[in-house]
Amino acid sequence: MMEFEQITATSINNNNVNNNIVIGGIENTTTQFFKVYVRICQFSKSSDQYPGSTLIRSKNSKDLAFYFKFNEETISICLNSVKDEILIPLNQLVSFKLSSSLQICMKLLPNFHRTYLRREESKVTFKKNKDPTGGLLAGTHSILLTPYNECCPEVLFLIEAGINKLWFDRFGIVNELKLSTNSPSLSISCYFPHQTKALLLLFPKNENFFHFVVYIKGRFKYPLKRLKYKTRKGDIVSLNDEKDWELAKGSAIIKNTIEIYIE
Repeated sequence: MMEFEQITATSINNNNVNNNIVIGGIENTTTQFFKVYVRICQFSKSSDQYPGSTLIRSKNSKDLAFYFKFNEETISICLNSVKDEILIPLNQLVSFKLSSSLQICMKLLPNFHRTYLRREESKVTFKKNKDPTGGLLAGTHSILLTPYNECCPEVLFLIEAGINKLWFDRFGIVNELKLSTNSPSLSISCYFPHQTKALLLLFPKNENFFHFVVYIKGRFKYPLKRLKYKTRKGDIVSLNDEKDWELAKGSAIIKNTIEIYIE
């Protein structure tokens, strides 16, 4: 689930940080922040291990949320029916990535700066001194957020791109994050036209075809028209829908690997 709020925003343009927002070639002068509703929020004392052992689960579909605020250059985690807000400046991020299963993964500075706010009817009413998580943030180095399945994947890619432009790319910071998870993954070799060398990626086995297509489009920024895969017999056949996707996963050739041809 995702919502847009309409307020003036600042730039994340590569060429001029004073221009209007430009993400994915689309100019937007009205959106101040994205809001994504979250199902699970996990905290880890380790900077490399995901998911964390400590977590908060949403009580309903609008209990937990993640904000990315363009003009303030901040992110927020909101809980308790989105009334308690944990505001974190982008300059506290060591890394920020989407996992292949479209989870939001972030690594933070030790003792990262944060502000606790109270919200009523989408408006901040006052600052708080008490951690709304009940102390779960103490010593936290990394956070993993699992959005609801209804969340638009394209919006998650826009958030990732926006944070990269405003913080990591803007100041020449390497946004590198090693994810250690327990979910089974497929190794996928992606071949593009006129390229003989494959691009390798890992993708969760249990994800559907729609999420795979969105992931490919978001990662490679390629105008995808057709997908094909190599069968166990060596034939190149079309990959069009969920049924084909299941056959493709079942035809992993060597060491759980699929060969995908992108046109």
